[in-house]
Amino acid sequence: MPYSIEWVVEGRVLYNRLSDPYTDDEVVTSSEGAIQRLDSASEPVFFIVNTLGLTSFPRNVVKATASVQKWLSHPHMRQLIVISNNSAVRFVSLLATQVQRNKVILHGSVDDALAYIGRQVPELAERMTPPVA
Repeated sequence: MPYSIEWVVEGRVLYNRLSDPYTDDEVVTSSEGAIQRLDSASEPVFFIVNTLGLTSFPRNVVKATASVQKWLSHPHMRQLIVISNNSAVRFVSLLATQVQRNKVILHGSVDDALAYIGRQVPELAERMTPPVA
């Protein structure tokens, strides 16, 4: 499957790994999964999206944007952390940062993203289990 969504810390840190081929329909399906998990949270959630496994991207930008916007603007969304080494993904993430009032940040690795969260909320650091690669 070209995506997997799992809790790193139940109800607090969500992780989504994306890989090829990630289609327009899978953007919708994975977005629905993210919304279900955000709905189940009782506190604001850090959401890590790892795009290191992507070399191509969905083509229907309107469909993808509409799906992503649903979870990006979810009331339980604390911050989106995008892991990427792709300049296009980094550019879109920076644009989203402007729209979402700094809810989006960039990191180059899962370890860097987890360390960032641990610095923001130290009590989460000891509870984090790195996601399966």
